[in-house]
Amino acid sequence: MIAGNMFDKIIGWSCIPHNTIVLVNQGKQLPEEMAGGPIKTITNGLTAWTLVGSDFDKETTIYFFPNGKIRNGRQIPDWDEIPSRTKLLVGYKGPYLVTDKRDPPKLAGSKYMHPDTVYYLAGKGLVTGDTIKDLSLLPNGTSMFLPI
Repeated sequence: MIAGNMFDKIIGWSCIPHNTIVLVNQGKQLPEEMAGGPIKTITNGLTAWTLVGSDFDKETTIYFFPNGKIRNGRQIPDWDEIPSRTKLLVGYKGPYLVTDKRDPPKLAGSKYMHPDTVYYLAGKGLVTGDTIKDLSLLPNGTSMFLPI
């Protein structure tokens, strides 16, 4: 954290990405998009930087665009073009395609039903491992993302 009166000397106000929100005199309550849980959402003017800081452009930050495309931070050429409702995970590896021969227990061991294990269900979005009740109901094309 940097005190407001030192920000310009240390970083410089001109270095803040477009649409960044600066929160002043805030309590400990974070906006829902920034709160706990592995899945973050870019919305209400929040940027990738706001949600995950300097990890925004790393290979281990995975972006799920509203159009269904999935990219990691190193694969994004234009940060001003990330649409609202883009979801992201920070500190993850994947995707690992779930198949009959590579089922979740084989891919993740005992952590396949853990709240930090994330599944991307084509056409349905992201769900955490603790919400999966029946592995046989995972649709073809499901991808798994594991924390590093």
